[in-house]
Amino acid sequence: MIKKLLLSICLIILGQLLFLNNGVAADFPLEIAPQYPSNQIDTSKGYFQLLIQQNKKQNLIVKIKNTSSQKKEFRLSITNAITNQNGIIDYIKKADPLTPIKFSDIAKAPSKLALEPNEEKEILVNIQMPNIKNEGIILGALKFEEMNSKKRNEQLIQNKINYILGVSLQEKLHVEKENITLHSVHLAQANYKTVFHAKLKNSIAALTGKFSIDAKIYKIGGKRALYTNKQQELYMAPSSSFNFSIPTNGQRIDPGKYKLIMKINDKDNTMIQTKEFSISSKVAKKNNDQSIEYTDKFPVFHLVLLISAGFLILVLIYYIYRLKRKK
Repeated sequence: MIKKLLLSICLIILGQLLFLNNGVAADFPLEIAPQYPSNQIDTSKGYFQLLIQQNKKQNLIVKIKNTSSQKKEFRLSITNAITNQNGIIDYIKKADPLTPIKFSDIAKAPSKLALEPNEEKEILVNIQMPNIKNEGIILGALKFEEMNSKKRNEQLIQNKINYILGVSLQEKLHVEKENITLHSVHLAQANYKTVFHAKLKNSIAALTGKFSIDAKIYKIGGKRALYTNKQQELYMAPSSSFNFSIPTNGQRIDPGKYKLIMKINDKDNTMIQTKEFSISSKVAKKNNDQSIEYTDKFPVFHLVLLISAGFLILVLIYYIYRLKRKK
């Protein structure tokens, strides 16, 4: 009964944290409506998806409305699509080094917006396509952020709520299929835990569909997988990379030669990619020392228990000795 109650509470809290479509929170006070131009590919998408040629200019119109009864101020940022470390497409100002054409370089819009209660406005986003051939997709977003500052206990607290309006630009209706490749493998620390990072690259300027990964690491010549990880519902942004994590689960990292075998599945294909790599004694020791979950380490609480037990034994010996002296 208690477990069910705790589960229900957790689900309620999680539901409060989730965003609605396009990254908008339930209480976001800005109504946003993209005005689709004639070169919009699909008006059911909920974001701009345009066919536009190189060296062309275009103004995108976005209608916004302050739905609250108070004056509101918003920040508007031009962001680029990346793949974050969870294998999810995210939108930030800094582009992935693989990205050949950055959305933030070709789009301009007002950075600050102020609206009176229930006021409506139209904002213009200026697009200037570069004078180079674009064989794939340029993906970015308009990020609307409420700036609501409150003074509490003499400290300035800022509550920020975001709305993401995607913008996808392409010259051709059909673009080249994505190409996911395994680039490298190395040890890393994540929250003081040792993990293997398998760097994946999507070198093509195309969105991936949903895919899954089944990764296994073996010692060269070994038949038993030492470290494994499976994940589903992963996505990659065009021309991007991310580190797929394979946990060590507290196991000791030994120096030597290893092989990663990675199975990548999407709705159409299954790809098997392998990568051999080496771990030096120095790197193994460094990561073993840094990891808080390395099980071969002698835990501090065990040391405390031993010291306490030793002290109790000494007290007991002294007590027995005193009893014998009295007799």
